[in-house]
Parts: sequence; C-alpha cells; structure tokens
Amino acid sequence: MRSCLLLIASCVLIPLRVRADPSWTGTLYAGPATASSSSEIFFHGDLHPDAAMVGLALDRHLWAIGGGFNLEGEGQVTRFAGDRNYTTLALGLGLRYDMAPWQVPASIALFTGPSWADDPPVISMGSWNGRPIDYGRRAFLEYVGAELAVSVSRDHRWNGVVRFYHRSGAFGLWADNADEGSMIGIGIRRDF
Repeated sequence: MRSCLLLIASCVLIPLRVRADPSWTGTLYAGPATASSSSEIFFHGDLHPDAAMVGLALDRHLWAIGGGFNLEGEGQVTRFAGDRNYTTLALGLGLRYDMAPWQVPASIALFTGPSWADDPPVISMGSWNGRPIDYGRRAFLEYVGAELAVSVSRDHRWNGVVRFYHRSGAFGLWADNADEGSMIGIGIRRDF
C-alpha cells in the first residue's frame, strides 16, 4: 500500500514541479495596433487595426510571493508604425502566476506603470454625452500589459507568448478619459 501511495504521489507531483524562477526574461513581440479602447475590443469585438507595433520587454523577478505568484519589474520599448508613428518607453510592476498544474510550464502576467511617448498621437481626453472632446497629445500615460507564456523548449527557457499592450490615462491619473489604443500580438520570450 505504501509503495502504491508513493507511486501515485510521484506521478502527481513530478508534473507539478516547476523550475526555479529565472532572474531575467526578455520578450520580443509584435502585432496589430488599434486606436479602439480596450472595452471596445473585449466587449464588442471592435479591433480595427490602424498601425502595427513591435515591442521589446525586459522583466526581472523581484520576489516570490508564494502559491505560484511572483512580483516582477518590467522595462520595455515599443514602436508603432502605420497611421501612428511613435516610440514608447515604459517601466512597470507586475504579478506573474506560474500555472504549475499544467504538463507544459506556462504563466500568466499582468503589468502596469508609467509610459512615455516621443511623438504621441492626438487623442480625445474627455467626453460629453458619450462623444469625444478635448483633443490633444499626452507624452505620459499609463500602460497595461498582459502576457500568456507557454514553454516551447525542452529546457523551458524559450516560451511562446500572446501579449496585450494598452496606453491610457488610467482613470484620470494622467488624463481624463484618455485612451490612446491597444495592441494584441504574439512573440517569443527567453529566460536568462
């Protein structure tokens, strides 16, 4: 009986074993960008690309919270091309959850922090009766990034990613109702 329990426990626990957190990760990703707001994209399916974006993110493991959760810092640079041409620099904090029960190591992360644009597009920074008003440019806005990463190599150092990137006024923190746009793309992540 004891051998049977040991065999069952090892079959359950071996797939749950997750490698130690890397100190650094780098992610290169790209995809279509849109001036549509996040709510228009996710609640109404209105993804009307007017640009393309490529991003390079460097993440640093800061602290293991426990239960598969880790605090991470992120720095990234993005470049938009198309109807909107500009570069952004961002620094953020994030929470990553390692999905240990999966046979293939995977994680999901959410980041946010300030973002600066070198030549920001003209956007609406307010509304009246549901219509955009008060157009202008904002170099500093808040960015939100989300990432799903799934291991694609035997040593689990390479991951395929799906990434979401968004810049806005953060509910009035940087600007009232400012919503510069979003990007949904794919990429590759490397652990160092």
